[in-house]
Amino acid sequence: SSGINAEYGVLMSEHSFPSLEETPDSIFITLMGYQNTQDLIAKDYSEEALAAAVENVFYEADLDADSLLDIKELVLWHDKNDKLNSGAAFKIDFKKADSNNDGLVSFLEISENLMGGSFDKVFRSKYVLKNDELNRDRLLGKEAEMVDKDGIPNDAYMIQKLYKVFDVADANQDGLLTWEEFVVYSDPESYKETFDLVSRVNMANHDKNKDGKFDLREFDILHRRIVIIPELLPEEIRNPKDMFKKCDTDNDRSLSHEEFDECTKGHFAANHWEPSIIMKEVDQNNDQRLSKEEIINSFEDILESDFHWEDRDEL
Repeated sequence: SSGINAEYGVLMSEHSFPSLEETPDSIFITLMGYQNTQDLIAKDYSEEALAAAVENVFYEADLDADSLLDIKELVLWHDKNDKLNSGAAFKIDFKKADSNNDGLVSFLEISENLMGGSFDKVFRSKYVLKNDELNRDRLLGKEAEMVDKDGIPNDAYMIQKLYKVFDVADANQDGLLTWEEFVVYSDPESYKETFDLVSRVNMANHDKNKDGKFDLREFDILHRRIVIIPELLPEEIRNPKDMFKKCDTDNDRSLSHEEFDECTKGHFAANHWEPSIIMKEVDQNNDQRLSKEEIINSFEDILESDFHWEDRDEL
């Protein structure tokens, strides 16, 4: 398939996003996959349809053909579908934002059709000139405070952050995003060009003593939290201590923002978190593997754990 290439962004993951035409039009159950979800819906989630869907999942995901899914198989299968599901969500947003149906999306359209409310009001009052022209100097200028004097999140700060991502994703700088550019805007952590604009959020969340860098203990906690399958990483960085040493290029026994950004790009791309929740909730006999029967018996729990799935109410 024709995925997004380096002209628009370098995807830091094994699975790229497909073209607009090849992207599903609707969200699906991540563990089931798109076609299996469509079959389940068509057959009103009958027991026979669920059993058939699970058989199909194992046919594709059970790499060693032992009729069980271990955590590695589960993560690889889930990550592939998670990427496609994200693409479906982006496609829904792209179509919604493209109010004039020209196949291109402006930041004005994003603000009006995807954000709306107080966000769009602040955006237009602070950053839009006459004739709907953007005040780029102000958007890209001095950064607004993250919160206002009452401690409430500041819309102006978020607007500037989003526009900076938009501006980098807009590869040809025409003020409009194609589908390929919109995907980079929507998933900035997966692309080299936009990664640095958003990766500092991870830094802030895990920098416990707020000194602007990671010590080994802080990095060890982060590494062990998000890396469930070390085998998916290059051998020399599977151990958090080894990765920390490799990343610490100035040998000061800490990781600066720049060292963390540069060293971890691409290595934490796979989504381990949701599969680990599925394994914990569905693995009824605690053997760290999922059987077909366990998946069928815990199907509703799987839906509740699915970040993407929004149609579970119809069950």
